[in-house]
Amino acid sequence: MALLRRLIFASFGAAFVLAVLLAVVSVLVSPEAVRARVVGQAAELTGLETVVRGRTRLSLFPHLRFELDDVAFLGKGGGQPIATADRLVGEFDAWKLLTGRLSLDTFTLVRPRVALVRAEDGTGNWEAGAGGLLGRAARGSEEAAEASRGARIGRLRIEDGRLAYHDEGSGLREEMSALSGKIVWPRLGRALESRLSGVWRGEIFNGEFSVAEPLRLLRKDPSDIGVRLDGAGTKLVFDGQASLVGDLLLDGTVDLTSASLRNALKLMGRSPDPGPGLNEIALRGRLHLIGGSASLSDAEVMLDGNRGEGTLELALGSDLPMVRGTLAYETVDLNEYRRGDVASLDGDRETAFALHADLIPDFVDALAFDVRISAARVLLGETALGRTAATLTSRRQALMLGVGETEVFGGIGAGTLNLTTIGGDPKWDFVIALDDMEVQPLLLSLGAFDALRGRGSFRFNGNAEGATAGEILQSLRGRGALKLVDGSVSLFDAGDLAEALRSGRADALVRAGDGTTSFRALSIPFTVSHGVVSTEELRLDAGEVELEGAGVMSLPQATLDARAVARLLEAEADDAAIAELPLVIRGKVSSPRIYPSADWLLEQVVPRAAADPIAFDAGALRGRVGGVASGERLPLRLRAVPR
Repeated sequence: MALLRRLIFASFGAAFVLAVLLAVVSVLVSPEAVRARVVGQAAELTGLETVVRGRTRLSLFPHLRFELDDVAFLGKGGGQPIATADRLVGEFDAWKLLTGRLSLDTFTLVRPRVALVRAEDGTGNWEAGAGGLLGRAARGSEEAAEASRGARIGRLRIEDGRLAYHDEGSGLREEMSALSGKIVWPRLGRALESRLSGVWRGEIFNGEFSVAEPLRLLRKDPSDIGVRLDGAGTKLVFDGQASLVGDLLLDGTVDLTSASLRNALKLMGRSPDPGPGLNEIALRGRLHLIGGSASLSDAEVMLDGNRGEGTLELALGSDLPMVRGTLAYETVDLNEYRRGDVASLDGDRETAFALHADLIPDFVDALAFDVRISAARVLLGETALGRTAATLTSRRQALMLGVGETEVFGGIGAGTLNLTTIGGDPKWDFVIALDDMEVQPLLLSLGAFDALRGRGSFRFNGNAEGATAGEILQSLRGRGALKLVDGSVSLFDAGDLAEALRSGRADALVRAGDGTTSFRALSIPFTVSHGVVSTEELRLDAGEVELEGAGVMSLPQATLDARAVARLLEAEADDAAIAELPLVIRGKVSSPRIYPSADWLLEQVVPRAAADPIAFDAGALRGRVGGVASGERLPLRLRAVPR
């Protein structure tokens, strides 16, 4: 009986509470009362005239809630709406309702559409809300702000919203759709937290934003904030302080990672063409931002696996952001940025670059930067550079690379490369200076003639047009010089050549076509025109023998065609059997052949053959002596014809 009695009393108590609640609801909660309360509370908070253009519906079960259809927040003077919502849904606080108060602090906006517009004079349509609670708290005295700290804000949920921004001065338009999430701000003096997701430029983004003291932020004082953003393969984390003194000011730590810098650039409105590199990127450091200018100190930068440290500055004042900085690397691997198959000057596909590869960096028009780089090592193909200091600059349709100093091929190098793409016609300018270098590694890196050794200098100043390596080689022009000392060349034997000059013996001449010659000095000043290298003053001092000559080398065809004259030093020249021996150097750049001139052989040898016909198999000269067939008889002893 006691249990039954308690159940009866509990039922009567619940019925009484429900009756009281229904009585209060019938008095306080009417469609007109709710509509008036929502309109008044929204106008008080935002400072915008709020109108409900649709129906108002109430629901008591299972929750105390209301729904307003077609809600609009009007601009200045009741003009064009700044925001609209298909439906505004809210819940009542039942306990406060029992005390006679109609408290509304939980809202849901269904399909809200916000249109922010900045006029050409710089004013924004959102400034119409300056008279609201938030505007007054921002402009009022500190005492007034403190007095409003307890003002209730509430919890806001957003379902399938859209946020649009239009700058009439610049023509910029941005839009985020499918916007959903929640904003929690219980009171004006409490922390604000939000979690939102949406679609921007075709990519889904999820974000979290928190402000420790939003009232201080509204009053342009610093407040701790936190930002988490994740979307399109990019993650951004910021922790620090923010203030709104004039422009937005941020000071704190930032951690940015992206699986593809190319995709990130596309989201920013820059669209580099598909190409190698510009993939994984990571930025970490101390961020200091004022308006459109940002700096990153103690920065750790990783791009395509290359990790560096230093400082960066970012200027956002124009449609093409400008990045400046100084970065130090242990290793910079440039192979990530090479295009297409590789092919050397002699067609070897395992070295150097492909003649058909497009060499125009696809980010020339997408990025602007001026970065000073130092590296302990730089890798490009099979070439490894030592300590390097360089400046890389890119502005509209122009790319400039300046190498102040680099350890290369055992020596020191410097130079500049300028590329302009104005009018879609790529133009290149080169300045290259190498000192105290080893020439063989240089030639190996080009896939060219690698049988030349020695230390010396290389100079070239030229220009070209074209987008591919082949086009550049075909249009290349300029001037340069190669000077080597104390080297060797695996093209002929100077000892046998000297013996042939002294004695006129054909067997010595044949042997001279093979072997290696050490030289004291080699000098080749040259000019380049339309991809053809020519020299008129080739000089080689091999001790006993000296060579002087001229010739041409086709860079696109990778062929060599030169003429040289070999003679003994003056001390022995008077007693020489052959005063001067014309030579031909011809063939692929990677494997040229040297042999006596066929014209000289016909002039000097054939007239003597009848007088002194000693049998000699010319097959030994095959590949060296042009126009002489195997089995022909040549005189064994050669004499120069007096002139």
